[in-house]
Amino acid sequence: TISENEAGFFGGGIYIEVYSHPILNNVIISDNIAPSSAGMLIMVFSNPIFNNVPISENIATSGNWHSSIDIFDGSNPIFNNVTISGNVNGRIVLWNSSYPTFINTIFFNNGLESIYILSPQANGFEDDDLSMPTIIYSNIEGGWQGEGNIDADPLFVDPENDDYSLQQDSPCIDAGTADLDGDGQNDITDYYGQAPDMGAFEFEGSTMIPGDVTDDGLLNILDVVALVNIVLGNADPIDSGDLNGDGNLNVLDIVALVQIILEG
Repeated sequence: TISENEAGFFGGGIYIEVYSHPILNNVIISDNIAPSSAGMLIMVFSNPIFNNVPISENIATSGNWHSSIDIFDGSNPIFNNVTISGNVNGRIVLWNSSYPTFINTIFFNNGLESIYILSPQANGFEDDDLSMPTIIYSNIEGGWQGEGNIDADPLFVDPENDDYSLQQDSPCIDAGTADLDGDGQNDITDYYGQAPDMGAFEFEGSTMIPGDVTDDGLLNILDVVALVNIVLGNADPIDSGDLNGDGNLNVLDIVALVQIILEG
């Protein structure tokens, strides 16, 4: 946990500079204060990686750019399953020739626009020094173009008390990707449900659809066949097959499932 620190200008929580490439896993960055970048500063060809990191309640008090995260001068950090929320005067500010990647990340309720890209000419650079992030399978307040991205209230459990885990009906559940590098192979294997969640905290509760015995998110004849096999003892029981809630899987559950499918 990196918390309750204060900086004179940049990097209230973390200051990463000059070819620095740390990897931070399951680290909380919260309640830090700085006039400009309250949560962290990343600069000068530094490429850190953040996995399952909540960045919250950091306060940018003044300065020109106000940010949770400042990224500039050829830095290309990677943010996997990061929650950036509840920061005061917080946003991501991109400076000259920086190309961060955000995957399975939530950016919500930080008081300013989510991402601010500074004009390179304003800092004495050329047009081709313009920074641009890659953002996929993320929940970005205000929206951002990219595969799998959404713009919706993530429905945190209790953000006022620093609980940024997800409620059961959050749109971020099962909305991420397990393939972080796009090579067709899953890089994340430890998750619940159909896909990893967005954000730093995987929802571990039940998202079970009653009757969805095949666990494909649909109710159809395949579920009836699978349930019949369970009732006949040819497959292991599954909780979603107990349609009447009596703790047993039998012909009554088959009848109830068929009725649900027929009624649409």
